[in-house]
Amino acid sequence: MRNLLWSGLVMAVLLSGCGWSGSASRPNTITPLTSITITAAYSTIAKGTSVKLTATGDYSGLFTRDISNQVVWSSKMPAVANFATNVPNRVAGQTPGSAVLTATMGGVSANFDLKVSSATATTVTITPANPSIALGLNQQFTATGTFSDGTVQDITFDATWASGNTTVAKVSNAADDNTGGVATSPQESVTGTTTITATFGAVNGVGGINGSTVLTVTAPVLQSIAVATSNNISSVPSLSTVSFTATGTYSNNTTLDITSQVNWVSSNANVAPAPLFSGTLASTQTVTQGTTTITATLGTISGTTTLNVTGGNLASFPALTNMTVVNGTSVPISVTGNFSNASARDITGALKWSIANPTFANMTTVSPNRLLIRGLAPGTTTITAASPGSAGQISTAYLTVTNTRLNSFSVSPQAGLALMAGTSGRLTATANFSNGTSQDVTANVTWGSNSTAVATVGTVGPTGERITGRATGATTITASFGNLILTTPVPVSVSTRTLKSFTIIPSGTVSVVAGNQTSFTVTATYNDGTTVDITSDVNWTTGDGNVAILPDPQNQPGRVVGVGSGTSTSLTATFNGQTATVTLNVQ
Repeated sequence: MRNLLWSGLVMAVLLSGCGWSGSASRPNTITPLTSITITAAYSTIAKGTSVKLTATGDYSGLFTRDISNQVVWSSKMPAVANFATNVPNRVAGQTPGSAVLTATMGGVSANFDLKVSSATATTVTITPANPSIALGLNQQFTATGTFSDGTVQDITFDATWASGNTTVAKVSNAADDNTGGVATSPQESVTGTTTITATFGAVNGVGGINGSTVLTVTAPVLQSIAVATSNNISSVPSLSTVSFTATGTYSNNTTLDITSQVNWVSSNANVAPAPLFSGTLASTQTVTQGTTTITATLGTISGTTTLNVTGGNLASFPALTNMTVVNGTSVPISVTGNFSNASARDITGALKWSIANPTFANMTTVSPNRLLIRGLAPGTTTITAASPGSAGQISTAYLTVTNTRLNSFSVSPQAGLALMAGTSGRLTATANFSNGTSQDVTANVTWGSNSTAVATVGTVGPTGERITGRATGATTITASFGNLILTTPVPVSVSTRTLKSFTIIPSGTVSVVAGNQTSFTVTATYNDGTTVDITSDVNWTTGDGNVAILPDPQNQPGRVVGVGSGTSTSLTATFNGQTATVTLNVQ
């Protein structure tokens, strides 16, 4: 028993020393080579043909290995048969006779007897016969020679190959075993047919026996599909919209956007249903936390990507309240959702909105989380908000559109704005109606600047119309609503000071709950000590969109939503060539 265990241990050491796993992983330095065996497809070949030899090494009877590329090959009769220089283990018949071929490695050698006959080729056959390939793909041809003594040999390596129409396909005459007889249709080729010919026994290009076949090259075919989100982000919060693209790679190495052609499937529709194509992208809205695989298929070719949804599941959102809007005006509406992981965030853009009677009012999506309801005709209807998913929450409220006369409107702040160049402020408009009501009509006013070189009018946000200072000077902002024009334009002065620094608040390292929204502000300090809130003026970026995102930078600047739990990324504000950064730790 002791000897048996010892033998097993020795065997394990030997095998581990040579790295054996059925094939060589590194040079053997422990188990000695004891013998070599040489094999070949033919022991007799015709003059002018060749055959490849295989050397198999036996290592002490423990294992064998192909060592054809490690041995030293030699011929004792090179005038009869000699080895090729580019393929060391291929031997070519030179003249009729017999030759002894030798393989040597580490003092161990073996011989192989090869006979070279005087037989001549009678026919050459090319296989496969009349194949068809797509543009950009290759076709390996084999040439088989039948000889006067009745023998048949593979002469692919020995024949001279030609293509009748090289604009369709080219065929290689490379003297190696990998590319000889390979026809290619590169990207610059055209579809069509060409005759592929293999000639054997020609002298200086004259004479010989040949065989031929027709190769057809068809239009390129799809080889693979790459699926990606539009911003290459794989982790997103629940109740968010994700867009996908599908890019096909074809046999001629060209690529094409095939987003509209593929069939989209989601492996888990409860997490996110299958994307639907619209415009240039295929989009889906995530529903619950989890993982799903998005697949794009065209014919028999498919591509996939994994979508990770975080941020908890929607638990509830406040019930809608009855609303009144004056005919011809718009009012914003927003909803904050509460999620299963105790996070809360704006879900206005994620809800499915509807108006029972669109004759009375319509809805306009201004940005991902900004929705305006506009009165179109006097009357009462209902508006409904529903969360996505088969068991989603639904809330309904009455919307009343009144038809009352506009008495006046005013703009605030009436004293105007004092801005730094590159910074902005907000103006709001309030209308007074004949029924004694007043309403914010900022979104309905037509704004203008008397000097856009000094200040420009931007987009309406939740806090008013954005006015941005451009250059030192003074201008006025005009406003009109309905048939009324603001009698006294709002003054705007723009001054230029040197920016000293700016700071993101809160600063340092900030913890953010996955799915929760956190707001940051930016305060700039100028050389004279003046401080200005520039939250709306900086360019916000996160280092990794799979960790944290900016859900609506247009209307909610500085608002961040955490995505990837247990990860960190940077939040950066850029302004006038300077940057400020905080670290976001998502929990």
